[in-house]
Amino acid sequence: MARSRNIFLILGILGLFVYSSHSIVQTKILQLRLLLAREQLLNYELSSRMLRARFRQMLLQSDDTATEMRLKVLESSVLNFNEENRQKLRLSAAERIGLGLVNAVRGLAFKPFLRLEEEEDALLVLQYAFYMERTRKYDVAAAKYEELEERFASLGDENYAFILLHGGFCLALFGETAKALEKLELVQKEFPGSHYETNATILIEILRESLQKKEKIEKQYTTDLERARAYFAAGQFSESLKAYEKATGKNIRDNFNMARSFEETGQTGKAVQEYMALMNQPGGQDLARQANRRLLMIGNFYDGGEELKTYAEEKAQELGDTVILKDIQESAQLQLSPTVIEKIEKGSTDVSEETVATLNELKTELEQTLKVETAAVQSIVIEKKAVEEKQEERRRLELRPIDSNYRLQIVFLDGRKIQGHQAVRSRSSIHVSSGQVSIRLPFSMLKEISLPPVNDNLEIHLKIGWSNSRSARSIVFEEETARVVLFTGEEIIERGDFKSADIAFGENVDFPLRVELDSGRISYARSLFFQNGDIILNGHRGTITFPPERIRRIGILPEQTIELYAANDEMAEAAATLDISKSGLSTRPGKKDYAYTDLKAAVPRKR
Repeated sequence: MARSRNIFLILGILGLFVYSSHSIVQTKILQLRLLLAREQLLNYELSSRMLRARFRQMLLQSDDTATEMRLKVLESSVLNFNEENRQKLRLSAAERIGLGLVNAVRGLAFKPFLRLEEEEDALLVLQYAFYMERTRKYDVAAAKYEELEERFASLGDENYAFILLHGGFCLALFGETAKALEKLELVQKEFPGSHYETNATILIEILRESLQKKEKIEKQYTTDLERARAYFAAGQFSESLKAYEKATGKNIRDNFNMARSFEETGQTGKAVQEYMALMNQPGGQDLARQANRRLLMIGNFYDGGEELKTYAEEKAQELGDTVILKDIQESAQLQLSPTVIEKIEKGSTDVSEETVATLNELKTELEQTLKVETAAVQSIVIEKKAVEEKQEERRRLELRPIDSNYRLQIVFLDGRKIQGHQAVRSRSSIHVSSGQVSIRLPFSMLKEISLPPVNDNLEIHLKIGWSNSRSARSIVFEEETARVVLFTGEEIIERGDFKSADIAFGENVDFPLRVELDSGRISYARSLFFQNGDIILNGHRGTITFPPERIRRIGILPEQTIELYAANDEMAEAAATLDISKSGLSTRPGKKDYAYTDLKAAVPRKR
């Protein structure tokens, strides 16, 4: 009996030993997987090299869009990974026992305990901090790095080095130079001979050089505007903004510098507003392109939102900046989507309770920082587009000047060629008028009246005799007759029957309003205006004023409508036909009556 108990005891001890060994092995395998996942995830050395390049580009003011795009694409691969490749760290019972045994041994050896679930939690925060850094929320990123620094300080591993290095970078860009130097100098001290120490040394040199420049600027320049420009050139964006706020006499280049400074210090909403204000500045075509390129970058790489992205792409087309637009669009497609943001927004159940709590906390913070900023930018874009549409509407309501191409070409027998809007015969003379100028020549010298080769929709409106009219391409005069070149053939008339010629238009997209006069003649116009009881046609000869009784009806080309605008520029109604009377007009369909004093303009628009 005693022997049986001993055997069972031995077997129990062996079983416990095997189970404990299995648990320890499982824990070690889990730890190894975590380390491998972290190595794949963080790619620390690559991130350090990118950080150095980005720091140089920002503080030394190297405005290289191509390099910036490459860095953003590379950064998207750091601290990012597919959810299916993520190691789940909800520990099983065997793994918890193994972890307890391993930590007991580490405690006897005075080594820090392993906290695998807590490390996953910290890894999530690290991903979030790096994403905030990438999107220029330096204050949020710096706070998260500070929080992580406390967790990893006792370990002194690569995580700690990464956190110190990137935390210093964020503090520097946020304007906390002294704190940034402390972090970077700690990297030099704790990680000698590593790539962290190399990069920290370079960043320290750049920071100290910028501090020296700051002292020099303070002594060298006397006005706030001079200091602001010098600070910007030195990459001292926070100081530049402070000086610009106090400066007077700023030009559009200074406005661009302010926008760039807002952007580099993480104030994206203010930056977008400044860039948009530069888009329509007179004489600033090159600067408008630069401003729009920054909007393209913010929209495609810095979470500016879909509205901003679309707006900037449309502006790039208008500005003819299609090459850089294509480059930015192609580079943006190479970015990896930020899985940490997706994970925070969706939440997760296959993680520890601590990680669930962290996810909830980060989700709240995300909604209060990045999403609020993105929504603010979207609102700015929508408001700007509404203003631009209003301005475009006002431009459509402006009277257009006379186009010199829309004139008759008049040739005389002696070789003289003149142009005019109208040629009228008066007994033995021909009067050619062009605007306010009229030229009188002998009718017997007239050889030909034709059209300029600018528009197939142009017509010559000929008056023949006292009651007949023709629409023709040209008229060629002989000694006793005249050959009228029609659109469907030719017609011979008596030379003496010619009374007048002026230019007219067939229906086309430039002159879609069809104006029927009391004489039965049809004219065409771009738009019309109501002023002091008169109707002003904005037509091919510029503007012509008619009393209402001279016009019967106004129609529109198919698939278009006539928009009536009230005196306050607000659209009153859209109609297909306007019936004109002496006191006002009525619309079809609808038969709504308006007094001329209540209206400002009628403008065509596609339905």
